[in-house]
Amino acid sequence: MRLHKPIAALSGLMLVGAAWAADPTGPPDELVRELIVRDSVASYPSQCPCPYNNDAKGTPCGARSAWSKSGGKKLVCFSHEVTEEMLRDYRERH
Repeated sequence: MRLHKPIAALSGLMLVGAAWAADPTGPPDELVRELIVRDSVASYPSQCPCPYNNDAKGTPCGARSAWSKSGGKKLVCFSHEVTEEMLRDYRERH
């Protein structure tokens, strides 16, 4: 499972590169939102970052996810959670 995180991150970077090559103004907001979600999920060091993930046994995480617990690490699991400020910050860093 750990191998998938770097691959997903690399895939995301390749998508961004392709989008920038096609559009010099940068990738569309929806793509950046998805990349922010991927980065957030990939940054979680354990199982169950988001409700839609599965644990090691294949059971849906649901309410056991880090996203669902108050006081835990703040993760962005859904594109509608990405704010305009997050979009700006991402674009400035990439």
